[in-house]
Amino acid sequence: MLVRTILSLGLVLCVAGPTLAASPTPDTAAVELVEFASFQCPFSAREEAVVNDLQKRYGDKLTVRYMHLPLAFQVRARPAAIASEAARRQGKFDLMHEKLFANQQHLEDADLRAYAEAIGLDLARYDKDIADPALGAEVDRQALVAGAVGATGTPTFFVNGKQIMGAQPIDKFTEVIDAELAVAGKQGGAQWRSQRTAANSPAVQKYVIAGEKPPFVDVVVGGKEGLEPPPPMPAPAVTLEAETHTIDTKGALQVGAGKNVVVVFGGMQCPYTGKALPHYVELQAAHPEAITLVYKQYPLDFQKMSRPAGEAVACAGEQHLGWPLALKVFAHSASELSEASLAAWSQDVGLNMKKQAACLRAGRGKKAVDKDVSAAAALGVNATPTVFVNGRKLSSWSGPSADELLLTP
Repeated sequence: MLVRTILSLGLVLCVAGPTLAASPTPDTAAVELVEFASFQCPFSAREEAVVNDLQKRYGDKLTVRYMHLPLAFQVRARPAAIASEAARRQGKFDLMHEKLFANQQHLEDADLRAYAEAIGLDLARYDKDIADPALGAEVDRQALVAGAVGATGTPTFFVNGKQIMGAQPIDKFTEVIDAELAVAGKQGGAQWRSQRTAANSPAVQKYVIAGEKPPFVDVVVGGKEGLEPPPPMPAPAVTLEAETHTIDTKGALQVGAGKNVVVVFGGMQCPYTGKALPHYVELQAAHPEAITLVYKQYPLDFQKMSRPAGEAVACAGEQHLGWPLALKVFAHSASELSEASLAAWSQDVGLNMKKQAACLRAGRGKKAVDKDVSAAAALGVNATPTVFVNGRKLSSWSGPSADELLLTP
């Protein structure tokens, strides 16, 4: 089993056995990979295989520190994180960690307790620990540390303090790790990692490695230590890549005739696409002269309903109801998408269900999605949503600066 350490920010718990203090890291490791992730984030789950491969590849040259960052819109991420900490009290954090990522669509309280039983936890102790507010406080603390070091989404990684954002291929990590190992030479150990991290990111060294509290958690409320919300983080500047690509939009779901052609590659079960696309639809409606909005399907393999929903949307386009169905799907959470709900929503938007079924049986929806997937592969798309403006890739889909680029010729 591959073992991750996990940060404790000086919180001493009144429990039998070990506290939440981080497990000792190998003294020989020259590189530390800090991972901020969420058990309900599909991109965090996808990156687990990459992290495991890195640990196998580098062995005792690399240590990995896992930290919780349950995002606000992932309503079951925090309970899952607390469940993992309850498992940690019984020495089985890694088993629960694997179980939770393998079952992201099923994280209700009953599910979490079932996983606790499956990995062999003492359920009476688990029930007691899960109700202990100290575990929730520790999860919240780690989320505040994330804000202090600039980790605003999941997954976010730091390699000796050097930031890597999002789900990335393994080569992205090996490039940075190999560079750090080259600097280290024969040096290693906790002191070396601390020095390198301080050089690359003083904030990561201070709040993650040294375990200091961010300034905004030093508050006393009612005689007990309380938490203040972190100060707002400045949004990173959004840019357009220099390279211009040719993107075939014929037959794709689109609206408008504005000067800027905005192409969004997304998945119907991707929560981030579910935030981006409705926002872009509103933006296009407010500025029809500026934006032509095009939506192309890129269903990720681990989002099991993303492709069926994409094919349904493509077929709905034949009845000029592609946009209503897409927006109907995105008006619900990703976990609500199923064959039954998709059929119900298709009826809700007024589809002729016989025509819809005929289109799907004939494979026209599949053909349309396959075409979009091929286009995405040719453009190097590997995550959703990915946005292009007049053929140039947008560095981030969100934020006011992104909207400005969509509206500026």
